[in-house]
Amino acid sequence: MACVPLKDYTASTLYYHFEEGALKQGGEPQGVQDFGLKTQGIYRTGMGITFFGDLLVKKTYYRDLAWNLSYMMPKKGMMPDPHYFGVSKPGNWSNQHYELNGGVVIPVNQGWNLALETNYNLFNKYRVNLDPRPKITYNKLTLGANLSYNITKNHRFNMGYAFEQAAIINNINFSNNNQNEAVNYDIYIKWIAGYGSLMNVFEEDIKRKNKAQNFSLGYTFQNSSHQLLVTANLKRGENITFKEDVDDRVDNENSYFATFEPEAFQLDIMGLKYKGKGKLIKAEYTYHRNLGENFLTAKGGKTYSNSLDEHMLSYSHIQQDAQGSTKNEYGLKFQYWESSQQDALAVTRSDFKNGEIHFYGQKVVFETKKIKLRPQLRTSIIFNIEENLENGNSQYLENIDEYDYMGFSLRDYYNQVIMPDLQLVSSTRINLEAGAYLDFISRQNLQSILNLKIGYLSSLESDNYHANNQRLYTSLSLILNY
Repeated sequence: MACVPLKDYTASTLYYHFEEGALKQGGEPQGVQDFGLKTQGIYRTGMGITFFGDLLVKKTYYRDLAWNLSYMMPKKGMMPDPHYFGVSKPGNWSNQHYELNGGVVIPVNQGWNLALETNYNLFNKYRVNLDPRPKITYNKLTLGANLSYNITKNHRFNMGYAFEQAAIINNINFSNNNQNEAVNYDIYIKWIAGYGSLMNVFEEDIKRKNKAQNFSLGYTFQNSSHQLLVTANLKRGENITFKEDVDDRVDNENSYFATFEPEAFQLDIMGLKYKGKGKLIKAEYTYHRNLGENFLTAKGGKTYSNSLDEHMLSYSHIQQDAQGSTKNEYGLKFQYWESSQQDALAVTRSDFKNGEIHFYGQKVVFETKKIKLRPQLRTSIIFNIEENLENGNSQYLENIDEYDYMGFSLRDYYNQVIMPDLQLVSSTRINLEAGAYLDFISRQNLQSILNLKIGYLSSLESDNYHANNQRLYTSLSLILNY
């Protein structure tokens, strides 16, 4: 649920983001551009009722995205939910995204508060320049409630529940249907059912229904010099892919093609120590665990599983101004994560253990009553501790028959996705980022913030799969607080 500040406010952000480079996973685009508008606000009535909400409108373009005709992107060497189409020929995409969130916090009686929140998420994704041409429509509605109780003046407890349901439709068309033949294996649609498992498609138009429940618990302690926040979240879901264009309102397991069951747990602990004169120390710890199991109806059992465990520890010194805005900040963050995924059909397995170290800081170097300039710097190093790949298809891929077009596709999938991802995640990478905030105060209730960032990600090791081991990105945003 949303964390509601004490003061009423409205903030709007216009932003632009660009990134380009070959240092990426096989199922990610070569280039990304997106721009959009974000608005959020809080309003508190005289009766103590608080209304809050936010709106996002975004347009995104992908350049040269291969092996991913889906609505998800891979992460940390992991494939997305294994229910999607793919082809090896890259194409460009045009996407639009809308998200609306709103809620209310109601004081029930002395010490008790009830928060109700709803979120609607809609996006459309189109591959625009080459066959095949998918059109993906994603609709998700989330309803949630949170109940909090002030145990004493300094202690507060809360618990929450949220339910979400998403409907996804993926329609695929060809400008020339005669090209959708197995011999044209770079554009002939494959169903990616696991980590190294490709199948012929059962339908070129599919429906999916994703459901999830989220349970949360929280505790807050606060006095004049310290603050402690602890939250725990457990999310369990079921993602169903249907065999054909059926009525997905009817829960009939005979119409299922596959079911993916994700589960996520997250623990967040944050401590603040106020040292006076706007100075404070912040320490954070986060543990995140993701699990997933895929069941293929035709195979009668589990065909794919994955797991991801992440630990994050950060420590920073912060200097705030009289209005509570950050002037100076210096921090250090450590991350450790390990991932594993296994495909029973292809007998393919990958395991990674990685670490990350981040240094970051920002400082006001110029300030007047109307203008404030804050340069910022961030340096990160990402390194591999352990990696392993077991390829049960290796012998088959070395002896593909002349007319085995599925074998050619599978070979390309290993050479363009599995092996490049292995090289990427197991390499040592550095990330350098520089930018600046420029604050303008035109009148008492209007503050404008211009933020520019430029970043560079590079691998310190060469490999056979990434022609250029780097990726560049930049972003520009204008924030209005009023």
